Amino acid sequence: MTDPKTRAVTVRIGGKDYSIRSDADPAYTRRCAEYVDNRISGIGKDLGALDIQKLTILAALSITDSLFQMQEDEECLSTEVTVAIDSMVDQLEQAILEE
Repeated sequence: MTDPKTRAVTVRIGGKDYSIRSDADPAYTRRCAEYVDNRISGIGKDLGALDIQKLTILAALSITDSLFQMQEDEECLSTEVTVAIDSMVDQLEQAILEE
């Protein structure tokens, strides 16, 4: 038995239609599929005629690379924010002690 929140959404990726079952908003599922399809199309334009399986693998690797880069950027930013906050706390402590 399927979850009543789960809906089937038909999306087109790489020129083929797929029925995706998800509890996510159908518009979100379509947006995700469109993103993947655009990556596949972009890679196909850049590299020329490759079969859809190779294009799909390259798109998956490209999307994964973007994800990993964003995670790394987030970690660096988090570290920078933590250092800045620690510095401000130290400055506040010094100001309080000087009073």
